[in-house]
Amino acid sequence: MTDYDIDELLEQLGQHPDDDNLLAIIALYYIENPEGDKDLEYLEKAYQTNPSIENTHNLAFQLNREYWSEEKRGIELQKQALLLQPQSYYPYASYAQMLSFDVGLTDDSFAFKSVEHYQEVIKYCLIAMDKYSNAPLKHRQLYPLIPIGLYNNIACSCTMLDDYDRALSYFLQCIQLLENLNSYDFGAAISQAILDDEKYKLLLNQTRLYILIGNRQQALMLLSQLQKNTQCDNLDIANLYAIIGEYELASEMVSDNYIDDSWEWIWYAIYQADQDKWHRMKQVTLENEVKSLAESQAEAENYRVANELDLLEQENEAIEHTKNVISNIRVRLKADSYHKPDDSIKKEFLRTFFGCLLFGCHVHGNLMDDTMAMSAQE
Repeated sequence: MTDYDIDELLEQLGQHPDDDNLLAIIALYYIENPEGDKDLEYLEKAYQTNPSIENTHNLAFQLNREYWSEEKRGIELQKQALLLQPQSYYPYASYAQMLSFDVGLTDDSFAFKSVEHYQEVIKYCLIAMDKYSNAPLKHRQLYPLIPIGLYNNIACSCTMLDDYDRALSYFLQCIQLLENLNSYDFGAAISQAILDDEKYKLLLNQTRLYILIGNRQQALMLLSQLQKNTQCDNLDIANLYAIIGEYELASEMVSDNYIDDSWEWIWYAIYQADQDKWHRMKQVTLENEVKSLAESQAEAENYRVANELDLLEQENEAIEHTKNVISNIRVRLKADSYHKPDDSIKKEFLRTFFGCLLFGCHVHGNLMDDTMAMSAQE
C-alpha cells in the first residue's frame, strides 16, 4: 500500500485545481483504495486538464481494465496516446493487450478476428519490445517476463494467421528467454512457482501448435514433460490427450470427481474409453446440480422476502442456468451418447496479460512517466 494521505492531497487540490499531476496521483490512490468510480472521475479530470501521454494512457488503460462498458472508448484513447509517439513501452503493450483480449479477458473470440487485427497485434508487440529494451535496467530486472509475454502474444497471432513456422519460432524464443532467467539476476525477484507457471502455459501453447500442425510425436513428448511441471493441471493434460485421440490416457488423467461441462473433449474421451465411468460421473454431476438448484431457489426466496430485487434477479438468472444444465445432463444420460466436439483448438491458445501498466503506480514499481523515470520507491 502507498503512503498517500488523501485528505492532504484533496486539500492541495483545492489550492491547485488544475494540477493534472495531482489529479493523477489522487486517481491512483482511488485505484488502490476503491471508492465508487472516483478513480475514473480523477483520471478523467487529469485527462481533460492535460491530455498528455501519461494521462491519456492511464485513462485508456483503466477504462479497458475495469470499465468494460467503456471498452471502445478505452481503445480509441489508447490510439490517441499512440499518436503522441510515446517513448516508453506501456502504451504500445497496452494497445496490443486490448487487441488480444475482449471484455472480461475470458472469451475465445480472439480466434475469429480479421487478418488485419492479428497483424496489428504483432506490429505493436514488436514496437513494445523495442521500447522495453530501452527501459531502465532496474525496471527490466523487476519485469523480466514482459518480453516473454509479448513474444507469446505474437506467436498466438501468427497461429491465427496460419503462419505456423513463425509461431513456433516465437514460442521457442519464449522458452529460451524463460530458461535464461534461471541463469541471470533478472529472475531474482520472481519465485520458482511463477517461472514454472509461465513455462507451463507456454508449453501448453506449444503443444497445441504441434497438434494443430499434425506433429503428434512432439505433442505427446511435451504432454509427458508438462506432467512433471509443479503447476500441472490434469484437466489441461487430459483435454489435449483427448484432442489427439488418446482417449484412455485422457480418462486416466481425471478421477470420478466433478468436471465442468465445458471440458467437452474430456467428457467425449471418457465416454469413448469407459462408458461406466462416464455414467457414474454424469450421475454425480446431476445430483450435485439438483442440490445446487434447491439451494439457489431457497436463496431466491430469501431475497424475495427481503425485497432485495437486484440480488433476486441475479439468483433467478443462476437458477435458469442450472435448470438448463440439469436438462442437458438428463438428455445425454437418456440418449446414452456423446457427440465428438467440433471446436477448433485455436480457441484454446492462451495470450498473456501484462498486468498493471499505469504510469506512476508505486504499488507495482511502475515507470513514473513516459521519460521512463523509475518510481521513487524503487
